[in-house]
Amino acid sequence: MQFFQAIKNIIPFLLPFAIPFSRSVADIFVVLIAILFLCKSYFENKWNWIKEGWFKFALIFFLYCILINTPLSIDSFISLQYSIFFLRWPLFALALGYWILNDAKSLKNFLVVTFFVCLFLIFDTWYQYILGVDIFGLERHNSTRLTGPFSGPGSQALLVAHILECG
Repeated sequence: MQFFQAIKNIIPFLLPFAIPFSRSVADIFVVLIAILFLCKSYFENKWNWIKEGWFKFALIFFLYCILINTPLSIDSFISLQYSIFFLRWPLFALALGYWILNDAKSLKNFLVVTFFVCLFLIFDTWYQYILGVDIFGLERHNSTRLTGPFSGPGSQALLVAHILECG
């Protein structure tokens, strides 16, 4: 279908931006891609990915979480939520392998964008380390900053400082 092909062409460019900017955005991307992958499989009647061995084990683990772990949990409702939402990860992985990154062009686009996002994060981290604020002007102890390894005792900043002192 044209819709799924259009989505397939866009996701490799957007996905690398989801993780560093917001955990909520990344979770929305994971769930959305998993749902779209299930819809694509349904409309195209392509379910060959169900035969993957690791996916079968993921389903067994899911059933264990639902049938054994949830009833024995201290808070069954939260345990049930986590058990149900576990399925997004194997479905997301299958969507990447069978749909999104299954050709050289998509994989190349994804890797190029990921490379530039990583360069940006490295630059922002060093900028914050040297100047005490990230490139958006947010200070080290601000919870909304983009990169944040320099914020408290035991943080990466202390490790880096210790390494530099020990030379």
